[in-house]
Amino acid sequence: MYASVIDICYTLFRIYDMVIAQSDTHPNSQSNCKAAMFGLTFFALLSVFVRALFSVHLQAAIVHNVSKPLCYEKIFIAISLALALLLALLPLTRFAYVWVDYDPTLGSGHCSYFSLETIPHSFNASDITIDDARRAVIAGVLWCWATYFGWIALTILYCVLIIGVVIYHIWKEHQRTTSLITRRHQLLESGQYMLDENVKPLEAAHEELSGRPDSMLIIIRNTEKAD
Repeated sequence: MYASVIDICYTLFRIYDMVIAQSDTHPNSQSNCKAAMFGLTFFALLSVFVRALFSVHLQAAIVHNVSKPLCYEKIFIAISLALALLLALLPLTRFAYVWVDYDPTLGSGHCSYFSLETIPHSFNASDITIDDARRAVIAGVLWCWATYFGWIALTILYCVLIIGVVIYHIWKEHQRTTSLITRRHQLLESGQYMLDENVKPLEAAHEELSGRPDSMLIIIRNTEKAD
């Protein structure tokens, strides 16, 4: 449910970004760019973090044997909200969400990570040189990885590692269970063998006595005469 609501909010900000924030005819391009980039970053990160909750449940229930892993769901959601909010706000403090009227590296106006800390306003072709634009683009890419792509990559890596650990844990438990079942069967077979070995002499004696009834009668009669 959480992921569905978050995805709807992300879609609304994507529409806002495409219709308004990326329009160079809007009078408030810089403000719209910041709002759109903040919303897209926040809800994209939150969507990834919430989906990682499945791996957290697996880790708690299977690896750490937590009896009620769902009790920690609200705590994880709160941490995800705080972390996504922090990562989405950080670029705003360094003017990394920027609407550029003309970017010498791309040629057209756009809203993206374009770190120009000392000149936080919209830019025309005469406002910035090509070298400055390239440096700004590199700084923007670094900000993008530090606050967006890097965290998504770490979250995916965590999920993959947890799935691998869970598969190994299940395989190890399967091996242990199989070993216990094998040992139990061996003990049962050993006990049955010992029981058979103890019963064989009794069966042999019974067969021997059953095969000589007359001898037994003679012994009994002799015993009665002696009395």
